[in-house]
Amino acid sequence: MVAALLLVRLADEAGGFLPTGAFESIRADLGLSYTQAGVVLSAIAVGAIAGNGFAVAADHVSRRGICAGGALAYASSLAIFAVADSFAALLAAATVLGVASTAMVDAAEVALVEAAEGDLPRALARQNLLGGIGDLLGPAALIAADALGWSWRVVFAAGAVGLLAYGCWVATLRFPPPAAHASGATARDGIRVVLRDPRVWVVGLLGLLLFPLDEPFLAFLIATLEHRGLGRGAATAVAALAIVGALVEFARRARVSRPATADALVSSAALLVATTLAVLVPWIPLVLVAAFVFGAAIAVFWVTLQAHMFTLHPGRVGTVKAAVTTIELGGFTIPVAAGAVADAAGVGAGLAVFTAVAVALLAVSVLTRAGRRQARSDRAI
Repeated sequence: MVAALLLVRLADEAGGFLPTGAFESIRADLGLSYTQAGVVLSAIAVGAIAGNGFAVAADHVSRRGICAGGALAYASSLAIFAVADSFAALLAAATVLGVASTAMVDAAEVALVEAAEGDLPRALARQNLLGGIGDLLGPAALIAADALGWSWRVVFAAGAVGLLAYGCWVATLRFPPPAAHASGATARDGIRVVLRDPRVWVVGLLGLLLFPLDEPFLAFLIATLEHRGLGRGAATAVAALAIVGALVEFARRARVSRPATADALVSSAALLVATTLAVLVPWIPLVLVAAFVFGAAIAVFWVTLQAHMFTLHPGRVGTVKAAVTTIELGGFTIPVAAGAVADAAGVGAGLAVFTAVAVALLAVSVLTRAGRRQARSDRAI
């Protein structure tokens, strides 16, 4: 059972990278504008918000059923991508993918929080390390398909088969039941308590800014490198180096029992430096370094944010995550804005939108850290 919980992000990241990695290929094959392609990416986030009902339900009903059902729906969405021949079909597939991903991952993570038994940061690091391997599988499959002259559709079809197998496996396992104190309260009570906590809103804002600094940024980075003359496979390989950076950091954190308190601040500063270099410097060796630093910084920030989020309200982990991802909804507009900027001024200008987002993430991180220091000082007086 624990193996399935740890592997959930491998399955999710391997499948979730495919729309990102094939961004330019899908856009060109179906004749989409960059704005339309950006809408497809954002539809995944919108679907994820719609799937938050499953996250709340995971505090009260069978996590196994939610996780397995999400995996099967995920497989269906990749299959739709594989045969899609219109913008509407892609939009539907992306929305289903978002809903399915939320259901599958959130149910597994709620169970993992309880199964970790006090060692949550390292358990999350291990889960995300495996997720990073999934991140590599996605680009590797697209690079291999490009080298063999196969369509991106073949990769999506293979992904659908993999998620189908994972869902069938999960359906045979036994997950931890909902906590007694959580099941004793109604879902509405839990939502009310969580939404009244300002800490949840701060985590949500940080997540809102972090969301576009992941797959959407890499999608625009790949497209920018292709427009600078790099081949499709080579451009995808550069983006894959960000995943290598994340893997290295996840592996390191899997051995650290007590994360540093300044992790969020340092990693947000590193994200700003990395995105700025990717936008301003066309020299590929430096872009490679920036991609690696970007991936490592994303890993640090994400695990730090996860561990904090999952410990805010014990027994209401799914409800907290549902609230946070709902707050993150505003982040789906950023890839759309980047697409509109790319249509108007070139894909490189669209990539620069993400540097502005990194500036905002650093600013919020600084203010949040200052607020925590002030709160500790006030309690000491």
